[in-house]
Amino acid sequence: MVDESFTVRNLFDDIKPVYGSIENENVTEGLNEYADEKGLDWIVVIPKKHTLLQKIFNRSQSKDLLYHTHLPVLCLHQ
Repeated sequence: MVDESFTVRNLFDDIKPVYGSIENENVTEGLNEYADEKGLDWIVVIPKKHTLLQKIFNRSQSKDLLYHTHLPVLCLHQ
């Protein structure tokens, strides 16, 4: 999380982004609720790289977000 936060802060320092915390077991649901509460226009995510076993047994939260949100999503790859 620290690496992602550092990367985002460096990339968007000029536009002064706002950061917040989300407490929800379902990441996509939590992000959608947060976006609705704050009136966000879009979401920026940094997908993590996964091992082959993680790809086989776990669902990608980034892909889940892309398919289950009403907002544009910008994915920044490392």
